[in-house]
Amino acid sequence: PSGIGKTTAALAAVRKGCFWIADDLAVIKNVQGRLMISGHPRIQKYVTTQETGITSVDRLLPKPSMKKKAELAFVIDVFQTDREGIFRPIETRILGKSLPLVRVGIYRTGYLRRNLLSRAIQKLNEVG
Repeated sequence: PSGIGKTTAALAAVRKGCFWIADDLAVIKNVQGRLMISGHPRIQKYVTTQETGITSVDRLLPKPSMKKKAELAFVIDVFQTDREGIFRPIETRILGKSLPLVRVGIYRTGYLRRNLLSRAIQKLNEVG
């Protein structure tokens, strides 16, 4: 859902060494059996935050932390619930390819914190 902290957590992750691909809309293509993800051409250079509204990504992040495309390795599904936590990874299929999916539950009145995003990535790394 909008406004639960996905962009804020992603920006924090980028500042800790991850890469930025896109904000609200990503394009996924199957290229020779590899799922490649990129930002939608019309909006890939923009990000929306509560503090800045719609702004250029390069105003918030240094260029080396941005990539035009990358291979999609996993999916994180963020949803609101009465019980916060990281749920056991399952599989999802995108364009005919299986990928690990981890679900991150956040309190209905809360926000996705960077540590929850980090824990979700760690959980995915544990299962390979």
